Amino acid sequence: MPKSAARQASDHEDAPKRFPPAQNRERRIQQLVAIAEELIEERILAKTASPTEVTAVLRYGSPIEVANVARVQQHTRYLQAQEEKARSETVRQEMFEKAMAAMARYSPDD
Repeated sequence: MPKSAARQASDHEDAPKRFPPAQNRERRIQQLVAIAEELIEERILAKTASPTEVTAVLRYGSPIEVANVARVQQHTRYLQAQEEKARSETVRQEMFEKAMAAMARYSPDD
C-alpha cells in the first residue's frame, strides 16, 4: 500500500466521529456526553485518565448511584401522577359547577 494511502486510512481512523447537527439543545447535550464518554474511555485504556475521571465513571455504575437514579425516576412519576390528579380534580370541579348552574336554571314549570 502506498504511504499516502496508509496515511489517509490512518487519518480517517483517528478523525473524531461526526454527528449530524442536533435539532435541539437536549440532543446536543446528548451528543457532547457521548463524545466525552468516548474520550474518557480512550484515556482509561491509554492509562492517562485522571483519578477524577476514573472516579466519575466508577460512580455511574455504583449501586448507590443506580438507586439514586431509580429514586429520581420514581419521584418524577409520582409528581406526574400528582399533576394529572390535580388536572382531573379541576375538570371534575368545573363539571360540578356547570351541573349546579344548570340545575339552578332548571324549573319544573317549563
